[in-house]
Amino acid sequence: MELLMSLVAKDFAEAFITKEIQGDLESRLGQLVQLLNDYGFFAFLSKRGDKYVIECHNCVFEDIIPLFGTFVCKIDGDIVKKISADVDIEWRERIANGDKKCIQIISLSETSNQRDRTNRSIDKHKYEFKSPNTLQNGQRHSVHGGK
Repeated sequence: MELLMSLVAKDFAEAFITKEIQGDLESRLGQLVQLLNDYGFFAFLSKRGDKYVIECHNCVFEDIIPLFGTFVCKIDGDIVKKISADVDIEWRERIANGDKKCIQIISLSETSNQRDRTNRSIDKHKYEFKSPNTLQNGQRHSVHGGK
């Protein structure tokens, strides 16, 4: 099942993400959070020491959580890794587990910490979230939630 969900995550990322995301890790994560907000996740990015924290206060996949639970989170984690490259993700809270929000702690992986990352800012990945069909009028709106 894990392999299947990894393939779904890869297909999901390639099908729905084609906006160019570039820059260092913090910049990439900031752009990812904006994309998540465009879809209604009410996401926030913060930094604690050398780690980044993404909090999502809404899950747009809420209706399928009873069937697929943390597999949905795997898709999200794989998208974060695809955009951010060599990172480790630690889940502190998950809406899929009954928590009120999702919290991901993101840090550079050990292999990326051992490499020279001076050329990282020129790495580019091309992604774009296509407009979601969740709005009644079919128009895309940015969502900026509060705490």
